[in-house]
Amino acid sequence: MGKKGETETARQKQAMLKALDAHYGNVRIAADATGIAPSTHYRWRQEDDDYESSVAYIKDISFNNIKDALVTSAIEKIKNGDTKVLNKMLGIYLKKLPEEMEKVSSKMKPKVEARIKYVAKPPGWDKMVEEMKQKHGLE
Repeated sequence: MGKKGETETARQKQAMLKALDAHYGNVRIAADATGIAPSTHYRWRQEDDDYESSVAYIKDISFNNIKDALVTSAIEKIKNGDTKVLNKMLGIYLKKLPEEMEKVSSKMKPKVEARIKYVAKPPGWDKMVEEMKQKHGLE
C-alpha cells in the first residue's frame, strides 16, 4: 500500500474510533456513520494492535459510562418512590448478600462456652426456701 493509501486508512481508523466513542462502542452505528464496513473494522482489529487497544479502551469507557448513567437514572427513580426500580437494584447489587453474610457469619461466630461454678448455699438458705414455699402454698 502506498503512502496515500496508508494515510487514508489512518484517517478512516481515526474516524471509526471517533464514531465508536460517540455511539458507545456500537460498531454497526459507527460503521454507518463513517461509511466503513463493519468487516473492515473487524479486520483492522485483527491486523493492528494499536487500533485494537483503542477499540477495547473505548468499549470499556463506554460500558462504564452507560452503567453509570443507568445507576444514576435508577437512583433518581428510587428517590421519587419507584419501588420496582429499588427492588430490582437491590436484586442486582445484593444478590449474593445472603451468601456473603453466611461467609462472614461463619467466620465471626463467637465461641459459646458455659462454665458452671459451684457456690455453697449462703447461710439461712434452707430457711428462706421453706418460708417461700409456705408463702406461695407450694408444700
